[in-house]
Amino acid sequence: MSSHIQAAWNAFIVAATTEEFFKFFVIMIFIWRSKHFNEPFDGIVYAVYVSLGFALVENIMYVVQGGTSVALLRAITAVPAHAIFGISMGYYVGMAKYKPKNSRKLLSYAIIVPVILHGLYDFIIMVDIPVLLIIFVIYVPILYIYGLRKVKYLSKFSGEQLKKQEEEKIIESSNHEDNGLNINDLHDIETIETQTETENTEKQQDIKRGFDV
Repeated sequence: MSSHIQAAWNAFIVAATTEEFFKFFVIMIFIWRSKHFNEPFDGIVYAVYVSLGFALVENIMYVVQGGTSVALLRAITAVPAHAIFGISMGYYVGMAKYKPKNSRKLLSYAIIVPVILHGLYDFIIMVDIPVLLIIFVIYVPILYIYGLRKVKYLSKFSGEQLKKQEEEKIIESSNHEDNGLNINDLHDIETIETQTETENTEKQQDIKRGFDV
């Protein structure tokens, strides 16, 4: 039993909490106030890239210690898992950026949720319990589905936010001219909506390619 407690400590505190907090620190220091972080979906994009950077460093360390067999196992499960931990963090960071009234709660979720997902993943790997291997086989696909659903939802939310912002700018500009909306303004709104959908589709494809690293 004590070995399982030690494994839980190592998985949830030593590994998951340390790594996810440091990822969160990098995002908040270098990305949160960036002018390029201009829509909710960018939270996922940046968080995934930060997570994959950590995964790369981790992979190098494990491969040096464990060889090609470890490299293969981590390529199949660990790299996509880190991407999903990044998605969960980026989802809440992106929501917090554009929901300032709930930002504290959402930012706390941005740490807590990936720590739980990451800790559970590591714990299953660390303990030598056969039934947990079965759970692991089920857990990994659930992680993938969870991650892709977060990507899809925040992509839609991000598009709606951008469209709303641009519509407000066009309406405000039209009001200043005292002419109200015209056909060109409506065309601009439709163009913005199309461009936003295209950009978010491209970002979703970039995220999905991260699963194949």
